[in-house]
Amino acid sequence: MMHDHNCEELMQLKFALEQSVMMVEINKDGKFIYVNDCFCRNTEYSRKELISQDIQLLDSNFYTVISLRETKELMEKGEKWEGDIYYKTKNGEVVWVEAVIVPVINRDGQLKKLLAIFTEKIDKTNVQMWRNMAYHDELTNLPNRRMLNLVLDSSIVGSDKQQEKLAILFMDINYFKKINDTYGHWIGDQLLKAVGERLNRIAFIKDRIFRQSGDEFIILLQGIEDLDKQLESIISLFYQPFHIDSYSFEVSVSIGVSLYPDHGNNHDLLLRYADIAMFHSKSRKGNTYLLYHSSMSGELPSRLTR
Repeated sequence: MMHDHNCEELMQLKFALEQSVMMVEINKDGKFIYVNDCFCRNTEYSRKELISQDIQLLDSNFYTVISLRETKELMEKGEKWEGDIYYKTKNGEVVWVEAVIVPVINRDGQLKKLLAIFTEKIDKTNVQMWRNMAYHDELTNLPNRRMLNLVLDSSIVGSDKQQEKLAILFMDINYFKKINDTYGHWIGDQLLKAVGERLNRIAFIKDRIFRQSGDEFIILLQGIEDLDKQLESIISLFYQPFHIDSYSFEVSVSIGVSLYPDHGNNHDLLLRYADIAMFHSKSRKGNTYLLYHSSMSGELPSRLTR
């Protein structure tokens, strides 16, 4: 914990750390009020682009971390938080760093701001390789379920701050098992990769696509004024066949949609309801999508009733 009367010590600490670590100060509203040169170099943003901007600009889990009850309790006691945090550079690269977050308390004992120090491990290449393996699907190289949980929690917090809705799309490839069984697992794997690549063509869902498992994909949409139009754009990707090896596959998908905060306030519930809506969407056959409704819970997929 630091106090205003220790301002000189804080400035000395800043000077000592300026050359070697990334350091920022964030006000109570979650906006940057100070960023050092090292932070700008690593994030690829200029100081002008960052100051007064919300930390969500970096698409980071930082705000999720400081919003957790356990972290808040530490901050109220004036104690630091230590752990791993990720952010995205201006060019979209996901970078993981070790973080120390220190609350700066004023003379009245109230939280004034947060000082955050980020450091990279010595063997950056190996660390980033490990992070990529841990948080990305080996086959498609899309973010995996582990990354989904982090990003979804962060997106929920971001939606609260921006006062906008969040859509969770649960997408399943129709009759994928039949393709896999008939043509073999290698063909099935190539089709999954091709689906991931085609989804990544759409700018508004790029970096928001996750491979849940098997032939199931999750897509997060933040700010959904044109949700139907966005869903139609995704569906339209499957109007053209997929050419794998010497085969051509007409592929369709079923999509279930849940909304935050309409359908739940945590990622488990939102994913469950999107899965239920997808299950009902499948009964319509072809490229279809359905928004979750409470009446759907009367008939659940078997995997959700165990």
